[in-house]
Amino acid sequence: MDPTPGDPDFANALFQGRYVFLGEQQTALNEPPWSLQGASDTWHAEVNAFEWLADFRATEAETARLRARELVRSWIDLNGQWHALSWRPDVLGRRLASWACHTEYICHGADPTFRRGFLASFCAQARHLSRATGILSTDCWALPATAGRLVAQAALTEEDGRLSNELQDLQRLIVQEVLPDGTHASRNPDQALAALRLLLIVRTALESIGRDSPDALTDAIKRVALGTRSFRHGDGGFGNFNGGAENDRGCIDGVLAVARARGATPSILSDGGYHRMSAGKTLVLFDVGTAQRDTATTCAGLLSFELSVGRDRVIVNCGTHGGPRWREAGRTTAAHSTLVVADTNSRDISGSRSRRPAPPTVQAQRREDGGNVLVEASHDGYANRFGLRHDRAIYMSPGGDDVKGEDIIAAVGSKGDRARRFALRFHLHPQVHASPAADGVTVLLRLAHGAGIRFRSSHGVALEESAYLGGAAGVRATRQIVIHGRTNPDGIETVKWALTVFRR
Repeated sequence: MDPTPGDPDFANALFQGRYVFLGEQQTALNEPPWSLQGASDTWHAEVNAFEWLADFRATEAETARLRARELVRSWIDLNGQWHALSWRPDVLGRRLASWACHTEYICHGADPTFRRGFLASFCAQARHLSRATGILSTDCWALPATAGRLVAQAALTEEDGRLSNELQDLQRLIVQEVLPDGTHASRNPDQALAALRLLLIVRTALESIGRDSPDALTDAIKRVALGTRSFRHGDGGFGNFNGGAENDRGCIDGVLAVARARGATPSILSDGGYHRMSAGKTLVLFDVGTAQRDTATTCAGLLSFELSVGRDRVIVNCGTHGGPRWREAGRTTAAHSTLVVADTNSRDISGSRSRRPAPPTVQAQRREDGGNVLVEASHDGYANRFGLRHDRAIYMSPGGDDVKGEDIIAAVGSKGDRARRFALRFHLHPQVHASPAADGVTVLLRLAHGAGIRFRSSHGVALEESAYLGGAAGVRATRQIVIHGRTNPDGIETVKWALTVFRR
């Protein structure tokens, strides 16, 4: 059974021909979505993965079952031959896992012709995926393909030797994809949840044939479940880090409930490079790491942070939903709540194979005393180009009412002897109402659920336009607080800022 609970409202939108994946909407009123022109490869990957079958199942309506079956039938009719994207190993693995989870749902009451066609297609896809072993490209996430092969193997045969080989492959992949603290290697919370869902499906498939889960699988499920909790804001969704987005609270709750992982939510993900600071109703998620390998979701958001108060998100990263153009814009440093020097990225995200500079070095330490929490971090992403190092410290008081920050731009080489333009950006969630004060250094923020925040800086502040790409709806207009300045060629430039929370 798929651990994803499903969303009936999303199924209703699909029923009406509105397909929204990763903030990109395409419309297919009287035609199947498989051949739509103009949609991105990322959108096509999502629709061809069939994970939305859980949404149809959640409606508990027979009309939804019939519509889901018709979509499966149309896919089989139009995809009998290999296609580069719909048969790509990661997409194929996700589809096989989804079809295996929903076979009973799709086939219940179906005519024999559909059942035979469904089984024949499932077997053909499983054979192709088995042959594709070992030829996964470096741009293709391997876990879905491996999980799909294993689930298909469990569903189609009781041949113990082949299943054991698949489990050995899975265990090797877990070491590569899941860091010791439960963070996914991409540092993307969405991919961590997707990995957890796949691991849970594998566990269920093994249980269905009376096979015990290997210790590596059981341990990985627990680690990823606990690590995933660390990314959740007060509204239940994830922070927008490294290509991840809010996701759906019900989906997250459902997957974590099936994982049955017990333990405290980690405050430090030392391997992934994240700190969680929480007091009262205030929460700060602080990114103090960097991906060691480039992926399509790697972002240049070094030392970015997000802040929420209760159910209200306040300071956010922009996110990457909304289609290819917005996705690339959301990966830039300027789309994160952090420092930007000379409108350039703090790490290379071009994906160029001709030049692959070493990832920046990021260091961090945490101190706690009597409920006070201070996290200090630094990165050298601007050292080679500009001879500059960025240090950031964030402090939270015991009650969470005071959050203070200090950003230092230090010259560390000969290139640092020139004054460079910089901008400290604090992107606001669209539901935050911002009003600048007359003193030029203060902005008053009013939150949707009644609280207020005073943002104050040692430097002049400006309110500028921004865009929020972290929700399912795609692109939403919002604003950002920006502190503009120039670096000090003689040494250090320091900017201090503070947020004071006032509750009704």
